[in-house]
Amino acid sequence: MDRANSEAVPAVFRDRGHFRQKAGQTMAETGFVLTYKLADDTPVAAEFDSENDRDGCDMSLGMYQANLGPVTQDVWERYVARFNGRLLG
Repeated sequence: MDRANSEAVPAVFRDRGHFRQKAGQTMAETGFVLTYKLADDTPVAAEFDSENDRDGCDMSLGMYQANLGPVTQDVWERYVARFNGRLLG
């Protein structure tokens, strides 16, 4: 499966819980998009100005989940803000 293909996003939500995309692939024309599936199976997305911020947010959410527990909407919003992201949708 080509992970950069926008049609792959729903399958990735089911299979892995989150997916990272570069600008122009889907959803946003500028910036870097991170999509994620919260503990209650709600899909969420955020846009970042830099790839480093997007990747940092993604890695930090993974560490949070592994060490502290499920990623809720509140946790998602805090981490997106911490990495200078903008919530989408």
